[in-house]
Amino acid sequence: MMPGNAAAVATSDGLARRWTGRFGGRSIGIEADAATATLLAALPLPEPIPVAAPDLSIRFESGAPDPRDQADPAWRVHDRWARSEQLRVRGDGGRRMIFDPFSRSVVSLGDGAGRIWFDTAQAFAPWVAAAPALQLLDWWGTPRGLLATHGAAVSFGGAAAVLLGPGGSGKSTFAVEAAERGHGFLGDDYVLVEPGFAPRVHALYRTAKLGRDRGDALRRFSRLAEGEPGDDKDVFIAAGADVVRSAPIVAMIAPVIGAGSEPRLAPIGPADLVRRAAPSILRQMPGLEAEKLALLSRAARALPCYRLDLCRDHGRNIGAVETLVAAGAGPHG
Repeated sequence: MMPGNAAAVATSDGLARRWTGRFGGRSIGIEADAATATLLAALPLPEPIPVAAPDLSIRFESGAPDPRDQADPAWRVHDRWARSEQLRVRGDGGRRMIFDPFSRSVVSLGDGAGRIWFDTAQAFAPWVAAAPALQLLDWWGTPRGLLATHGAAVSFGGAAAVLLGPGGSGKSTFAVEAAERGHGFLGDDYVLVEPGFAPRVHALYRTAKLGRDRGDALRRFSRLAEGEPGDDKDVFIAAGADVVRSAPIVAMIAPVIGAGSEPRLAPIGPADLVRRAAPSILRQMPGLEAEKLALLSRAARALPCYRLDLCRDHGRNIGAVETLVAAGAGPHG
C-alpha cells in the first residue's frame, strides 16, 4: 500500500476519509471507505474549502453492493471480467461506466457524482495507487476545458514548464531531479492543463514513477518516500517536495532522450507539439478525442513550444529550462 497521508485523510465518520481540492476554479470532494483510504495519499494535500456541494463528488469504495451484479445482464460483465475484457458503457446525459478487470475496478460518472468501486481481494495495482480517479477526472474535466495530460510540470519561480510526450522520454526524471534542486513539483506523469488566454497547469497527484531501483532512487532523492513496486517503474510519494498546486504555463516542451554532452532546446510549431504529445494522451485516457485535441491545440497555439534533447547531465537539462523560463517565454497567441 502507499504510505499514509495523515494530513490529507481527516476522519469524517470513523471509517470514511475525505479529501478536497480545487482545479481551475472548480471544487472536487473525494471520500474513501476504510479499505480504499490509502489511495488518498497520492493526492496533493487537501484545501480548506467547503465539501457540502462540490462541483464533482467522488467516492472510493469496496465490498457490497458489487456493481458487477447490478449491471445489465446483456452486458455479460462477469463473463467479460473472467476473460480480462474491459467493458465501456455510455448512457444518456453523459453517463459513463468502465468495468475494468485490469485495475479490478468499476468506474461510473453521472450528474456531477463519480464512484470507483474496487475489488479489494487483491492489492491495488501500482498505476491505480499512483493516479487514483484519473479516468473520472478526465471525463469530468474535458468538457469543462480542463485537459488531463500525460505529462510532467515543474515550476521555476512561480512559472511552469510542461513536458509532454510518451513514456520513457525523460519526464519523470526531469521533474523529480528539479524538485530535488528546490523547484516546484506539479507532477511527473499526469497534470491538468487549463488552456485559455493565460494557460495554467494544475497538480493532480504527488506521486512519482521512476525506473526499478528503489534503493538507488531513495538514496538520490531526499524528497521521495517509499512507495509501491511496479512492473516497469516503482511508484513513490513526493513527500518532502513542495507540491505546487497551480502555476501559469510559460512553455510547452517535448523532451527526447539525447546523446549529446549538452541539452538542446529548439523551437517547434504548435502542430509539431500536438503530434508528439497527442498519441500518449489519447492512449492513456481514451474517449472525447476530438475535444482533447482541440484543448491541446489551443494550449500549444497560445504558448511557445520546444523540443528538448536531454543530455546525461540532469543539472544541465534543468538549467536549460530554468534559463528559458527566466528569459520570460510566455503566451504569444
